[in-house]
Amino acid sequence: AFFKGDQIDIWNRAIRLIKIYDESKTFIVNVEIESVVSEVKAIMKKATPYSEIRKIPELLDRYTDLYGSLLSEMEVPVLTSIDEARSRVVEELEGKECKESLYKKSMDRFSEITEKAKTCNNVAVLQNIKVEADALKVRILNEIMTEEARILASKLPISQPVTNDDHVAENPPVYHQPKVKSQKTVSIKSINSEATWRIETEDDIDRYIESLKHKIKQSIVKDTILNIEF
Repeated sequence: AFFKGDQIDIWNRAIRLIKIYDESKTFIVNVEIESVVSEVKAIMKKATPYSEIRKIPELLDRYTDLYGSLLSEMEVPVLTSIDEARSRVVEELEGKECKESLYKKSMDRFSEITEKAKTCNNVAVLQNIKVEADALKVRILNEIMTEEARILASKLPISQPVTNDDHVAENPPVYHQPKVKSQKTVSIKSINSEATWRIETEDDIDRYIESLKHKIKQSIVKDTILNIEF
């Protein structure tokens, strides 16, 4: 009777929603949501829950409303992070030769990640989108530097040796092109892995700063300019 009636659909819906909760519960600090989930789980853990399954739809509706409100609240700073990353890319493209070829492509990628945040139904996934936005920003900034260098290099005039009567001079002058340093953009998050600093004394400050200095030095590459995004 359970498998042939409406109860199986209620049960499967409960499994889907509770799975989403379990995946994101680390980020959830909400007594009401935790209480509703506990009630649903208590029913589902019973050996013979059939008489109480009728209570689950109302509980799941309450859960959906509460979880949806929480998602909307947590979505705001995520969308702000995406907008800040997008603005940084727009700023970097301004005045660049590669703007025409990279602008639309870059904006489309930010639109995709914005849509992902707006349609996300999982708090854990939503939180990770902030990390994605930062990674996308760094990736595009590196693409801008690479493409800009390529375009500028292609526009450099090609020096020709001095000729005389359509013949190359016996000792043509040697032309040296100045060496151009490459550039690389990284996020400060990839350099400083510590999420928090605990400061009690000036020695603590010195210790953290020295550690950060050491990590930045390790990131230095010869003939490469390192751009650190905060």
